[in-house]
Amino acid sequence: MPHVSKRKMPPSVEGAIEKHMLDFLEVMSPQTRRTMFSELLTRTERIMLAKRLSILFLITRGQPTLAISEMLRISPSTVARFELAVRRDNYPHITRWCDKHRTAKEAMRLVEEFVGIFFESYNKSLNQILKEQERKKKKFIQQ
Repeated sequence: MPHVSKRKMPPSVEGAIEKHMLDFLEVMSPQTRRTMFSELLTRTERIMLAKRLSILFLITRGQPTLAISEMLRISPSTVARFELAVRRDNYPHITRWCDKHRTAKEAMRLVEEFVGIFFESYNKSLNQILKEQERKKKKFIQQ
């Protein structure tokens, strides 16, 4: 878990810092953004961010809770917490982005560009895992 300082910043300073960060990200090329995130974020932070984006992407794809849990090696309760947040519309921009980038290949290319991480837990790409899940789902429906 990343360390967060107990010393709070004034909201105005926090807002200004966030604005500068977002402005900074907007002017970067995809390659520069990838390099900067690799330097700036720890491996744990990159994995955490990639998993969060992946959870949201998989939820919008209609993947079952347990399948997401197994794919990303996270607890079902974590997935359920994100599912509830999606139902409450807590991630409207991210879910719209996920809807826009419906194919796993396209979405994962963008996620990898953002965080510079591959899903090593199964030594497979997320696209391969999703295809396997779709085959299982179709086989179940046919039965």
